[in-house]
Amino acid sequence: QAAGDGPTLAWKPDAFRIVNNGHTIQADVVGDAGTATMGGKTYTLRQFHFHAPSEHALNGERTAMEAHFVHDLPGGGLLVVGVFLKPGAPNAAFSELMATAPRSEGAAALKAPLDPTALLPAQRATYRYEGSLTTPPCSEVVDWNVFAEPITVAEADIAAFRAIFPMNARPLQAVNRRFLLRLN
Repeated sequence: QAAGDGPTLAWKPDAFRIVNNGHTIQADVVGDAGTATMGGKTYTLRQFHFHAPSEHALNGERTAMEAHFVHDLPGGGLLVVGVFLKPGAPNAAFSELMATAPRSEGAAALKAPLDPTALLPAQRATYRYEGSLTTPPCSEVVDWNVFAEPITVAEADIAAFRAIFPMNARPLQAVNRRFLLRLN
């Protein structure tokens, strides 16, 4: 893996626990859902969750939603992989998540293990920068990797999420002094 490459993802199916935590729908790892390797470090996938609309924008345009796959290191440090979601052809994995998601605070179990790689785009061109968590305390400790290409999900599934969380995205932030890299 070259120094300028995005993360190498080695995710695997897991019986994620689907949680409505009052802020988002989150899939918590139950067993071992795999890793992301970057810069010689291997991060463990801990959870993924969703925002509507997307918290990142390309050319000033947000998409309907964004997924954040949160990984950590044993000694500290976070790597987050972002995936844009837009309405279009259904995505079976996202449909299963939305069918399982509690409509009020609480948790539910998936009927079968889910493969998180089903939520990744075919093309993996990546925008990368060092930034913060998008929820308080917004600490600047995250290695962000956002795929340029969105995936499509059913409009009905977006509507199901937005019925629970009409708007749970942080306002767009200025790039400020961050270096934004595009990796192909």
